Amino acid sequence: MFSDHIILYTTAALLGVTHTLLGPDHYIPFIALGKARRWSLKRTITVTTLSGLGHVLSSILIGLLLVFLGKEFLNFEAIEKLRAPLAGWLLFGFGVAYTLYGVRHAWLKRNQTESDTSSSASWLLFIIFALGPCEPLIPLLMTPAATISTASLVAVCSIFTLFTVSTMCVTVVAGCKSIDLLPKLRVSHLAHAFAGGAITSCAVGMLFLGL
Repeated sequence: MFSDHIILYTTAALLGVTHTLLGPDHYIPFIALGKARRWSLKRTITVTTLSGLGHVLSSILIGLLLVFLGKEFLNFEAIEKLRAPLAGWLLFGFGVAYTLYGVRHAWLKRNQTESDTSSSASWLLFIIFALGPCEPLIPLLMTPAATISTASLVAVCSIFTLFTVSTMCVTVVAGCKSIDLLPKLRVSHLAHAFAGGAITSCAVGMLFLGL
């Protein structure tokens, strides 16, 4: 029994790490937007953490409802089929809109004072991530549920959340630090357009490539 718990908890940790690394949408939007908006690293990590928590906790809530109510009361497959494209298209729309904003900003360059939309962008990312499904978590929830172990449910949810959010933050920090090491080019006026393009590319990967 003890070894079964170790395997379950290790699986939760590994899935938290791998599903984050294999999904560029878990970190590229935060790196791109943070650098374009010139957020401090602390602000970028805060936005990443809150968005990651919203992403995982929303799926935990749906998963727990599935566990306790049963499939006859909750059509999980239908919910996930709705959530995945919804989050993808919202991210796509956000990316396209931000790209257009970036193109306009580049066109105007320094002739107009840049408006501060950081808070709006932060909330949009949070909402989009909260709506996005976290499919690897559901089988993990069902396994401890089969043994009617509340402690296992709590442990699995906590471990998966910790490793998912931590991996997001570590990857974002690494990305931001890597960009800081690149040669400084005279393209700062294109930063927003580049960020919008990166976010749009992630959305395309979600929608059409299954990333």
